[in-house]
Amino acid sequence: MDHVRMIKDLGEIERLRKVAELTDRVMETLVPKVREGVTQRELEREVEFQGRALGASDVSFHPTAGFVKSGSEISPNPFTYPKEKGLVPGTSIAFDMGFVMDGYCSDFGRSFYFGPANAEVRKGYEALHQGVLETVDKMHSESMRVCDLFPALERTLEGLGYGEYLRTRLSNRNLGHNIGVEVHEPPWLSPAYSEPLQENMVMALEPKVWHAGEYYLRVEDLVLVGPRKTEILTKFDRDLFQM
Repeated sequence: MDHVRMIKDLGEIERLRKVAELTDRVMETLVPKVREGVTQRELEREVEFQGRALGASDVSFHPTAGFVKSGSEISPNPFTYPKEKGLVPGTSIAFDMGFVMDGYCSDFGRSFYFGPANAEVRKGYEALHQGVLETVDKMHSESMRVCDLFPALERTLEGLGYGEYLRTRLSNRNLGHNIGVEVHEPPWLSPAYSEPLQENMVMALEPKVWHAGEYYLRVEDLVLVGPRKTEILTKFDRDLFQM
């Protein structure tokens, strides 16, 4: 049934819009909670609490709020910051969250930097957003294959000086997945899938950049493929970064 589930009908699209709107509202409620001393576990619990308070029936996966302290020891795992240790200045925060409402899922991510951010980390976050926006501008029905999405975004990041850090985290060149009644639906946006983009696909674009020992940043949005352009369903503020 994958080929049937891949294209959403109008009722499904409306449900996905609503869960995307809920997800934006949850992110807005979390911003005031990001303060010195808060832990990753506390923020993750808050994600689920706020989602349910705003109408979600469940989370679509366990939420994360990953801290990476600039100047920390280099590790093959970006998230070595202790879960029960409080937030301190000079730390990037990568939220990854999703909710279920009316049977449909969301998947969303944003990053922030607690304390003054240097030029490299600020520009890295701006580069991620630019990569998403430029890629979405190229997307519409039959404009490319799903396996072409990572290379399109990679070219933008490469030109901005962050291609290496994009590939560090996404060595499998997988930029995301379709979404609907399950949070992960095929086709995956990876080299293994050559399906062309089709009208009314709804997918999660989820690029990340990782400079080991310095920062980990993610930008993730839900997008709806249209006949001539693609719409971004998640609308959370793209300018908010340094806290």
